[in-house]
Amino acid sequence: HTTLTSLQITFLQTLKTFILNTGTVVKEDLIKAPFTQIHPEGIRGVFAAPEIADVMRMTQHLVA
Repeated sequence: HTTLTSLQITFLQTLKTFILNTGTVVKEDLIKAPFTQIHPEGIRGVFAAPEIADVMRMTQHLVA
């Protein structure tokens, strides 16, 4: 995606830090803290469904 909102960028930066700290991520993590500090619904409040699928593919590639 070529255009991201500031909220989406913040979410992705938080995701990067989360992965670096835990070494893994599952979809359920993205609707819990620290992601709910960005939006009460976590990833669901920041990205649309197709974008969520893209984020999950990207994260699975990174943690593999």
